[in-house]
Amino acid sequence: MRYLGAASAEMPRPMPGVLLADEELATEPTHITIVGHKDDARAQRLHAIARALPARYKRLEWLDPREGRLPNPDVDYPDLGEPAAFACGNRICSFPAFSAEELQANVAQMAKLKPARAAQN
Repeated sequence: MRYLGAASAEMPRPMPGVLLADEELATEPTHITIVGHKDDARAQRLHAIARALPARYKRLEWLDPREGRLPNPDVDYPDLGEPAAFACGNRICSFPAFSAEELQANVAQMAKLKPARAAQN
């Protein structure tokens, strides 16, 4: 970052991309995983809701148990027999969300649990 910061400081207008890169390097993304069959309308609805959630930096995955594990399986998600969404961050995950309201509340709760920038350094 010091090389990008030095170049940005010499410019008449600093590049906002440097600030975004710094934020992405310093914090975990909002991590949302949908667990359910991709041809299930309820899972599709949860995925659409998760895509629409406002976040500058997020990681959205869809685990269909019929397709096997995710490429980066850093969390083991349970198959609850019905589509569910999980919001994760800072090594913890939310309870499963089965509706738009529950998913939005879980993501908001995870965002509150992100460590403050000063505490990370």
